[in-house]
Formats: sequence, C-alpha cells, structure tokens
Amino acid sequence: MFTPMPHLVLASLRPARTGLAATLALVLAGCSGGSAGPLPTPAPQDVPALVELGKQLHVSMTCNTCHSVDGSKLNGPSFKGMYGTKTTLVDGTEVTRDVPYLVESIRDPAAKMVKGYKPLMNPYKNLDERNMQALIEFIKSVK
Repeated sequence: MFTPMPHLVLASLRPARTGLAATLALVLAGCSGGSAGPLPTPAPQDVPALVELGKQLHVSMTCNTCHSVDGSKLNGPSFKGMYGTKTTLVDGTEVTRDVPYLVESIRDPAAKMVKGYKPLMNPYKNLDERNMQALIEFIKSVK
C-alpha cells in the first residue's frame, strides 16, 4: 500500500492548481488508499478547513463541470441544498442523501443512479479519507 508523504497532504491545502501538476496531485492523493468502511465524523474545528479544501477539489477534480452549486441542472445533480434531502433512483426507490450515500456515490456512482441522470461520472474508489471528508463537508455547506 502506498503511504503518502506529509508534504503531499499539506499540498492538498494549497489553492487549486491547473494542468499536469493538478492531475499528478490528484493521482497521488487517490493512491493513499480509500477505506471501504464508514467515514469518521470530522472534529468541528476541522470543518472550515475541510469545506475550503472541498471547494478547491470541486474545481480541481472537475466536479463543477457536472455538479453546480447554484441549483442549475447540469449532467449531475446540483450540490445546492442536496445534503440531507431525499431523491428518487432510477429503480423507483427513495434514498436520503446523507454521508453513507455520498461516499458510495463518489466511490461507485453507478451504484444508485438518480432518476433523470445518466451514468457519466467516473468512480473515485481510491479517494483518500481527508479528500472524501472535504468533498462531503463542502457538499453539506452548499445551501
């Protein structure tokens, strides 16, 4: 298993990068091995930094090309007001968009397809825990 270097973790707190450097940073971040288990709840004092990191990842991982933050419909559901709401899947089941749902949807987007959307998102099975927490805290913050 790949063990991340401390400077790579700190690098994820820097402003979003573009081009090859951004791609390499994301690949290395993904190699730190995502866990298949539940995501721990971050300490309250860590949430603001996680939200900021998640905001940067939303752009650097190009989530923003399919997931808006203003309610507009793109190729994927908008993050605006998403957290904690119910949604209907293509099979007719209704699910709550909570932390377990978001983790599963980021790691395996086709597992629970939302009605009205196509399975276009790439899976992020190896997204490390901190970046997963950051994306989820960002999604929770978009109201």
